[in-house]
Amino acid sequence: MPRGLSCRASLQDENLEDRFSRLQETVVAVRNIRAVYGIGPNVPVKLFMKCEPGVAEELQVCADQFENLAKTVLEAAGVEIDRPAASASFNLKDADGFVPLEGLVDVSAELERQKKEADKLRGFIKGHSGKLKNEKFVQNAPEKVVAEVRETLAGLEKQLESVEAVIAQLGDG
Repeated sequence: MPRGLSCRASLQDENLEDRFSRLQETVVAVRNIRAVYGIGPNVPVKLFMKCEPGVAEELQVCADQFENLAKTVLEAAGVEIDRPAASASFNLKDADGFVPLEGLVDVSAELERQKKEADKLRGFIKGHSGKLKNEKFVQNAPEKVVAEVRETLAGLEKQLESVEAVIAQLGDG
């Protein structure tokens, strides 16, 4: 083996790489929650992480980085963490994260907005499904058009799934 390769391999630290990867995934997840709920990047948020003790220790080591990178305060981490009421959540391979929304968003207004969005999406889904169930449309329309309707329907169903997840996270699911 070339000398340079063995040297590089000896400099790798899997634990450090795992910790960095978890930090990166958590920051992205918190930023996604901010985007979904319209929480500005300078508004501090609290983070609770349900995880094994070893992971909790590593998260505590990175706590300052959460604040620097995502204006997020790691309130608590460990196996005893329960999901706070009206919180958004995310999953990592070895931890579940919760960001309480109380005080950050008008939960009831956001819930109503999301329910309206879900109803609108259900209407679009019904229309596109109806087209695809119509044999005349499927037989007579160009294959490209039928494929586009199928693709749009799949996208709408995925959007509805996301909206329903938000509704569930807001406490009405």
